[in-house]
Amino acid sequence: MGGMSFASSLLGSMGQREAAKRRNKARKQNWEHQLRVRKQNWYQNLSIWGAQRNKYYIDLNENDIAAQRGYSQAQVQLNDEFAKVAQANEGALIKYLQSTGKLAAAGRTGRSIQRLATLDLGALERSAGRNYYKLTRSRQSFKAITENIRRQQMSQRNQLHANVAFAPVPDLPPPA
Repeated sequence: MGGMSFASSLLGSMGQREAAKRRNKARKQNWEHQLRVRKQNWYQNLSIWGAQRNKYYIDLNENDIAAQRGYSQAQVQLNDEFAKVAQANEGALIKYLQSTGKLAAAGRTGRSIQRLATLDLGALERSAGRNYYKLTRSRQSFKAITENIRRQQMSQRNQLHANVAFAPVPDLPPPA
């Protein structure tokens, strides 16, 4: 009987060892699978992050182009204002010169003619003053517009950068 119990315990311990081997093998296979999944997820995260960075650089270029369009449009508007003022000043000067010379050419002289010439010159200066005021306002408007464009550009840049600011970090490996 002692031999049978020894044999049954020997067979039992061999069975336990086989079961332990199978459990260990299954655990090792599961651990290796978890490592493969982790690696696959890591490469997927890197791929997504790389695509986001590429999109960031494209969007950054588009943002810069949009800002340049805005700056160009503001500059064109300012240049148009300068051209209008130059034409208005030229027209006022021509009118002044035409009216000033007529009285002197007609032989009219004296204090009243000088007063009329002074009034005409004053009208010319008032016209030029109004035009320069318009230019000053146009310059101020131009500066405000370009500053607003710059603020929008910086805000958009910050929003774009927020999407790619932090590089992905691999998660911890599963315990062995």
